[in-house]
Amino acid sequence: MKYKIGILGSCVSRDVFRSVHNPYKNFFEVKFSQVRLSLISLMQKPVPYNDFDITVLPDNADNRYRKRNMKNDLTKSLLDELDTDIDIFVIDLYFEALFGVFKFNDIYLTNNTWDYPHGKFYPNIKNKEFINMKNNREEFLSLWKDNCDKFFEYLYEKKPNLKIILNRVRLTDKFFMNDSVIVDNDLTEKAQIYNDFLEELENYIIENHKVDVIDSTENILGDSNHIWGKSPVHYIKPYYVDVFKQLLDKLNCPYIPYDFSIIIPLTNNVNFLDKTLESLINQSVSFEDYAELILVDLQKRTTNVMIEKYLERYPYNIKYLNKSGYTINMARNEGLKSVSGRYVNFMECGDYFSEKTFESMLNFIEEQEREVDVLSIPVHYIEKNGDNNLLKSQFNKNQLINLNKEYILQKDLFSYFIKSGHVKNFDENVISDLGYIANMINNTLDMGIVIDSTYFHNCTLNNQLINHNSFNQDFSLQLLDEIKFFVTEQDDEKSSILIQHLIVYSIKEIIDENTKNNYWWASTDLIEEKIRYILQGIDEKVILRDQLLNNTFKKFLLYLKDGDMYFDYKEDNLLLKTDNRTIDNLKNHKLWIEDIYVNDNHLIIKGFLNSLFGSEHITFDAILNNTTVINSTFYSQSKYSDIYYLSNKWQKINSFILNIPLSSSKSSIKIRSKYSTENSKTIFSFLNIRFKNNYFRGKNNLILDSYDITFNQNTFTVSRIFKFSIVMAVYNTEKYLEESIDSLIQQTINFTENVQLIIVNDGSTDNSEKIINNYKKSYPKNIVYVPLEENHGQAFARNIGLNYVMGRYVNFLDSDDYLSENALEMAYNFFEKHRDEVDLLSIPLVLVERDTRTHHLNYKYDSNKIIDLNKEPNNPQLSASSCFIKSNLFNNLFFSTDVVSAEDSILINKILLKREKYGVLSNCSYYYRKRMDNTSTIDLIHENKSFYLKNLKNYYIYLIEFSMNNNKVPLFIQYVIIYDLQWMTSKTFIPLNDYELKEFWIYLKYILSFIDEDVIMNNFNIKSKINKMFLLYLRNDSMEYKMEENNVLLKSKNSILDNLKQHTLWIKHMDIEGNNLKLECFINTLFDSSYLSIQAIKHYSNKYHDEVTGFDYEDSELQDKKLLNIPWQYIKTVRFDLDLKKVVSIGLNVNYHINKDNGDMNRYNLKKFYPEIKFKDDCLNHFITKYNNQGISITFEKNMFLISKNKNKLYKQKLKIY
Repeated sequence: MKYKIGILGSCVSRDVFRSVHNPYKNFFEVKFSQVRLSLISLMQKPVPYNDFDITVLPDNADNRYRKRNMKNDLTKSLLDELDTDIDIFVIDLYFEALFGVFKFNDIYLTNNTWDYPHGKFYPNIKNKEFINMKNNREEFLSLWKDNCDKFFEYLYEKKPNLKIILNRVRLTDKFFMNDSVIVDNDLTEKAQIYNDFLEELENYIIENHKVDVIDSTENILGDSNHIWGKSPVHYIKPYYVDVFKQLLDKLNCPYIPYDFSIIIPLTNNVNFLDKTLESLINQSVSFEDYAELILVDLQKRTTNVMIEKYLERYPYNIKYLNKSGYTINMARNEGLKSVSGRYVNFMECGDYFSEKTFESMLNFIEEQEREVDVLSIPVHYIEKNGDNNLLKSQFNKNQLINLNKEYILQKDLFSYFIKSGHVKNFDENVISDLGYIANMINNTLDMGIVIDSTYFHNCTLNNQLINHNSFNQDFSLQLLDEIKFFVTEQDDEKSSILIQHLIVYSIKEIIDENTKNNYWWASTDLIEEKIRYILQGIDEKVILRDQLLNNTFKKFLLYLKDGDMYFDYKEDNLLLKTDNRTIDNLKNHKLWIEDIYVNDNHLIIKGFLNSLFGSEHITFDAILNNTTVINSTFYSQSKYSDIYYLSNKWQKINSFILNIPLSSSKSSIKIRSKYSTENSKTIFSFLNIRFKNNYFRGKNNLILDSYDITFNQNTFTVSRIFKFSIVMAVYNTEKYLEESIDSLIQQTINFTENVQLIIVNDGSTDNSEKIINNYKKSYPKNIVYVPLEENHGQAFARNIGLNYVMGRYVNFLDSDDYLSENALEMAYNFFEKHRDEVDLLSIPLVLVERDTRTHHLNYKYDSNKIIDLNKEPNNPQLSASSCFIKSNLFNNLFFSTDVVSAEDSILINKILLKREKYGVLSNCSYYYRKRMDNTSTIDLIHENKSFYLKNLKNYYIYLIEFSMNNNKVPLFIQYVIIYDLQWMTSKTFIPLNDYELKEFWIYLKYILSFIDEDVIMNNFNIKSKINKMFLLYLRNDSMEYKMEENNVLLKSKNSILDNLKQHTLWIKHMDIEGNNLKLECFINTLFDSSYLSIQAIKHYSNKYHDEVTGFDYEDSELQDKKLLNIPWQYIKTVRFDLDLKKVVSIGLNVNYHINKDNGDMNRYNLKKFYPEIKFKDDCLNHFITKYNNQGISITFEKNMFLISKNKNKLYKQKLKIY
């Protein structure tokens, strides 16, 4: 249970409940805290006030705090807060002694000289009468005691069961600075005087009221580096800790300062400690509040620079114990003597926790009805394949498990957090953690599984179950002798299964370490003999069902358990057996293809077989066209190698390379294995073929050089291919289709020999099919026609077309667009020159028909070149139609079908992530049609609800997460996303319901959180400044008005969204009626119009002036602008009807109203601006032409109107700015 607490007093009491000082959140919930307040003022009637009078400018956190303190004093809000549910009320009297009160109108208020003078309320009170302990002690004491008694009577009546704590306060003149104590003589006398005041006030409460007293004032020291600055009541941390402990004593609550105690023995790997410590310090909950770290150093050293750095930063959280010569278990026991946390973890140096480990465990503990004895979290083994996060594979959520009913796949001591009362000392004579873990599990009924945390274990630095760093055969033999005990001493069934699993894990560690440390070349017969003995006591089901063990290792353990192996020869197969089981079966293996490529008209295939059969007896050959046999040669450069266990070469890698000649006609190729027995018999087997590099995933063909390679039923089929494959999706484009196809046929590269056109008719209902068939008849070898019965969308149709690609390079020409006649030739020549540098080539988009403007991104096509996206990231490429792409990339790459008109960008940028370069051509073009009837896909997408949610989730978020590296999105991907996103965020209205809108905003803010501010702020591709500022606001999720001396800014964190001083005031219309000048003006800004007013300043011939405020009106031509349903750009429109009698000049100014009330013209509420004035639609000249010949002259000079009814005596007067 947490105690609910309220505080009245000063930072002396409030700072006890700061996480940097104490883990107070484990015990208390602070419901309210009020400071700078006298009990005398508190017991008066509330004082009416004007909010403007206590507003402090500029608007910032410090001034809002001052305002809140003044408001609390005036309204007596503490009395209302006391109505809340609290158990404890802490009070200190520092401000009673320091401030006193002042009197006005028979009311007493706190003489808060730290806050009141900053507002207008306090300075405007005349004849204040001050009463305090220093100047009129007896009068103050009499007044204070009377109101103090009233306050306590109020407390007794309101909260009869409330525990009231008086926290004694004393001023100090002694400060801790640079490891020494300094006396500030300037404070000595003040401290003595005010401490005497405090003593008298505190004693009165103690003697007359029911309070518990906390007193930590003896030998207090001030903190020169306190977060609030140097002050006689800003103390060093031990003061706050002592007050906290005393408070817990008053509540009979044991003081457990930390939730977690982490013990780390330090051996010779201390240089890796930095990452470990940073993972603890940077937890999502405060390290200082929740954890202590105990470092036990086993080496002879006087710490080191890194350790000293952390000890200096966290002197209360980190303990350093030098125990040279200790063993690991001795060090752990020494650490246990210093534990003061609720849960203990035995961490290893070089390892680290996921960021939310402590937070997740605290949440789990909080959710349980009772405290859990042991918690376990998943382990991720760094630089090790397999064995990772097996706890997550066993459990799919955080839960409390009963160990009588199930066991856990957790073998490492460092993965457990053990309740301090449940922790036992280690046996210092053993070298394995096996017994410790077994005893812990046997003595635990329930265990907490917290799977949303992770312990990262560095396998290159540490051993796991084995806590020794000098792993050798003698050590292994000693460890195996220890393990024997557990084979025979476990009685009940539950313990037996658990311990058997732990024994198997220990054996695995011994085998791995002896193998890894190159002991396989030496005899390991003794180790193997002891393991065989131990395995006789292990149930084979424990081995077979264990998820931590891979199948290869399981077979090795079963071989050790069973005894010798022998070969069993079959007609087309080979078996490896023991007396009890089959250990290996040749036909069950797969033949792995590691690499496949074409070189000089030869198909090169590199592969391997991994099995338990000897490599010296296995070879491979290729059968070409069912007749020719091509023998393989040994391939020595495979990245896959044999697997050793102890001194046994267990799994053998048989690597091979085949060099197969190719002809111009179609070829078929099969691969078979040959095993030669000792009696000269040969066993042939056609094994199932698999590919290591996903060559044929999702499709059955592969484009290599000028060959199309298909793979089906374990057979390769090879055919020659075209230079280009053009995949064209067609849907109801009869009007444009012929022009599109003709642009390919008329290419300078020779269509018949070099171009394959794959046309996918996506369910067209017009005459498109007839047109296609006519071209197909003329070019049967070049054109592949694929009709679809129904319309599925362009992405689907293109994916279908990709299955027929037989060209080296692929383009996706839209059926209403066309290419310049040299496009393919230029593209081919560029690729031939830069084939090993780029995978993708882009050409300029030329807009035709409805829109003939230059495309936004055509700036990048200034020459034929390669763009390096690391150096020039702001070169977005989104269109696949205007690109040429290497066809072999489509072996496992497709267009996304779950986005709206974004499939091109996803595919293109997934390709670009590989090299982060692409080529551009300046001397050819892709002609992109903007149809007159607005029926193209791009014209209609914004009416589609799916465009918004689908694209946010399946385009932008997908691309972010796909491209992310170390939580950083590549800059060029950021530029792509923000370029494309700007068109969505520029929309006024989003056609989504409330639920969909909520989802929309979640996605959008998540996306923008990965975009650097500079990618928006200085991006020349975001054409609209209004939209750019809107994107910045959305990214930062922040907007505030910032007042400067002569300006008002609209800011989003560090970025300026708008600057009122830089705006223009526009005159839209001018006219004269009688003697009155009528003006219509407007200003468009990002400032809410309720903050603004526009005034005219009329200057008279007698040098006087007056100000006239324009009245608002609605102009149908000038409307506020919304973006994504959010009001964003405001247009302030006003009219003036100005009497020109005796007026010689007129100026205009804009007012910013601090309180957002543009009807409040109080000068303290205004900031005046004199913007540049401009005229819309040449209205000034129209006005002058109309009226200057009618007895009145109005000219505009130096930003003001000059008025004269006699043109020969034009009166000019300089504008005086008020």
